[in-house]
Amino acid sequence: MTAGAVRVVRGSTCGVVCVAVGRGYLDDPAACSGLAHLYEHLWFACDPPVPALAWGETREHAVLLYHACPPDEIGAVAGAVARRLRDGLSPSARQVAAALRTIGLECRTGRERRPYGFPRHDIARALRRDPAFDPVAVVIDGLDLPSLAEEIARFPGGHPSAVCAAGPTGCDLATMTVAAADRPMLRLEGRWEVDSDGGAAQASAWVLPRTAEVAAAAWITAELLDRRPRSAGLRWVSGRVVAPRGVSSLRGGYLYGVASGAAPPPLCLLEEVVLPALRATPGQLDLARQAVLSTRLDVADLAAIDALDLLEAQAGARHGHEDVLAAVERIDAERLRRFADLLGSTSRAEIRTRPARR
Repeated sequence: MTAGAVRVVRGSTCGVVCVAVGRGYLDDPAACSGLAHLYEHLWFACDPPVPALAWGETREHAVLLYHACPPDEIGAVAGAVARRLRDGLSPSARQVAAALRTIGLECRTGRERRPYGFPRHDIARALRRDPAFDPVAVVIDGLDLPSLAEEIARFPGGHPSAVCAAGPTGCDLATMTVAAADRPMLRLEGRWEVDSDGGAAQASAWVLPRTAEVAAAAWITAELLDRRPRSAGLRWVSGRVVAPRGVSSLRGGYLYGVASGAAPPPLCLLEEVVLPALRATPGQLDLARQAVLSTRLDVADLAAIDALDLLEAQAGARHGHEDVLAAVERIDAERLRRFADLLGSTSRAEIRTRPARR
């Protein structure tokens, strides 16, 4: 159930070992939501420690666990990660309690609720179809700490995992095969309104197939949107498209959302903002393509892309970073038109905010 891969990145100043576990916050049971986020925290808290700078992120259908280290330590860190995957997590009640307190602090900071920031909570509620859902919080519904520790020990059972080591030197990973799991496409439907601390804003999120051509078209579209003259009174937030295993960044632009303090809602993002950008001239398309191809991802980004790609791998169907770059080189007006048709035919959520009531 575990896949492994090694990417050699010449000139990198560090190495990264990234673990992807194929279960995220949408896979948590309704009666015990937040297990994926709790697992992320406890991975780094449990013994034995992994000798690396570490951080994680919990996505819709995956937990990503990063371990950065000096290049000559990649093999040792990969070995420690492999042993942890083999042995599983056995957190103590004290460790679970400490992780719950830390998560409680995250919930109280409200750092995801900036009015013009990326509304992760609102997208999570849309995907979960629960207006009260909080992907950061842990809701244990009466479980005591030992029972919660047992849930964490069982958390990855039956789900695929992947390990990618990336850095200036290679290393040996024991397991190089994966049992791919088919997952249905997520669907978003409807509208949500939330209170914000600032002015009114509106955003759209699309659910798109995770293929190399779609990812390439999304990156090109984001670059075209960044280069498009912006209407007076419009502000913008980071461009995003919701993909089956996570929210994939599009490097800015308005494709995810346009926040407007002047234009009256509703602002039709697809017809008024996205489609005009997709009707690019050959010169504009060439400039966007060159900008995307020259983008340099850091070693942690590459390790995460590879790990998620392994997690989702089907026989003979890989869509890694090189596949996306090759698709970027092939992008032409016809492929952009097909991408526009895909956006027009795919379910999307419209998320609006309004000034909070005082």
